[in-house]
Amino acid sequence: MQNTFYKKGYLIAVYDQGEQLVAVCDNVDEFATMFKKSKGTAKTIVHKLTQGKQSTFQFYEANLTVALIPLDPSEIEELLKEKVAT
Repeated sequence: MQNTFYKKGYLIAVYDQGEQLVAVCDNVDEFATMFKKSKGTAKTIVHKLTQGKQSTFQFYEANLTVALIPLDPSEIEELLKEKVAT
């Protein structure tokens, strides 16, 4: 089972300006697909947002932000098992 989570241990949570959860992505590839960005652009957006170099990104008319959700090793193992089962 290959660990495909962002930086091997995080989920990417996307929120709107009202702090409502919009999406949770496993990695930059999933983020890119969901928000219709190239992989390179998605990687840059996530990096800048998580490093505090940018506060939001535009998706259609919405300004969205990103937070990383850390996963402990047991959660990673469980989530990977679920992916294999589906």
